[in-house]
Amino acid sequence: VLVWYTREDGEVVADTRELEVEKCLGSSASLTWSESQAQPGQQTTLTLSSEPNSVCSLGVVDRSSELLAKDVDPISLEKLFDFVDNFDINRWINSQIYTPDYCEKKKLREKEKDRASLSDLNPIIFPEDRPSVSYYSNYDSGLYVLTDQTVETRPCEEDEALFFEYDGPPEALGIPQLAADFDTEDRIVGGAGGGNSSPSPSPPPPEDAPRTDFPETWIWDLVVLPSSGVNSQNLTLPDTITQWVGKAVCAHPEKGVALSERESITTFTPFFVDLTLPPTVKRGEILPVKMSIFNYLDRPIPVSVSVGESAEYEIIQEPGAPGELGRRSSCLPAQDKVVHTVKIKPLVIGEVNITVSAFVDYQYSEPCGSGDTSIEKR
Repeated sequence: VLVWYTREDGEVVADTRELEVEKCLGSSASLTWSESQAQPGQQTTLTLSSEPNSVCSLGVVDRSSELLAKDVDPISLEKLFDFVDNFDINRWINSQIYTPDYCEKKKLREKEKDRASLSDLNPIIFPEDRPSVSYYSNYDSGLYVLTDQTVETRPCEEDEALFFEYDGPPEALGIPQLAADFDTEDRIVGGAGGGNSSPSPSPPPPEDAPRTDFPETWIWDLVVLPSSGVNSQNLTLPDTITQWVGKAVCAHPEKGVALSERESITTFTPFFVDLTLPPTVKRGEILPVKMSIFNYLDRPIPVSVSVGESAEYEIIQEPGAPGELGRRSSCLPAQDKVVHTVKIKPLVIGEVNITVSAFVDYQYSEPCGSGDTSIEKR
């Protein structure tokens, strides 16, 4: 907050105060998925909304690609304000204040008075300039004065002498032959200007370069919002079983920057079958086909799995095996798996194609799950 007034002689008197406020942006952006979970290959809708005619950068990546990332959210509200702070006007660089004619002469007179009042204990003096109450008020508020005249300030920057008494000859540290008598650990470490007696910190160990070349980037695009401020895209989910995380950064010529929250959609399949087979088998050998059925749902489901008949192999009916030839059924627990085995005997030489299918068995004889008809055959 900058407060100022102009005196009758043209002098501007100003002062500033800094107030801590909650960080916020001039506009907002939102990113939403039409559902939180879906199966691979299904259609979903991604809706982006912000100020009309905004230009938005939209990115959707695989969550697994962030595991080795140094920063999973490189553009956040905190980082954005930290970046803006780099553009604050520095009071010491390219300063407009020019007061040598008045202030330097005033400082010289005051320094002569200070020297006369010093004690005889040979103090080590570190002069330091200290701004007065209204000094650089404009620069503290981030303002420049647009003028072709010389800018002076009143009152002048005040000198504040910092000193401490050293129990010994202050000249000793500047004489090479005396300085050499100090042990290595007792020497003062520091460059010109001194004052730092602590050892120089060792450089931090080099960090391992993070792996950043991940192919799991689904969407990386620029989107110009229409006059409604809403953009909806109908997308086909990739085949990866993962969580897709999206975020948008929008820019508007009047409202500025807007950031959306990180929104995700999970692609998964309710259940799937995995086969455990050897790489080779002899003709006529009995081969057990192990079929693992995984259930990713949070409820049990009745599942039947079967090996299709083929001229390339013969399905062996085991004595006492339940169900039809080559078919097994069970109640698959939630978040679990069941393994079934069907034996076959290959009849041909070369590659043998084995067809295995799994589906929800709504004719299952025992109670199991809620009978969700939305689960398709696998």
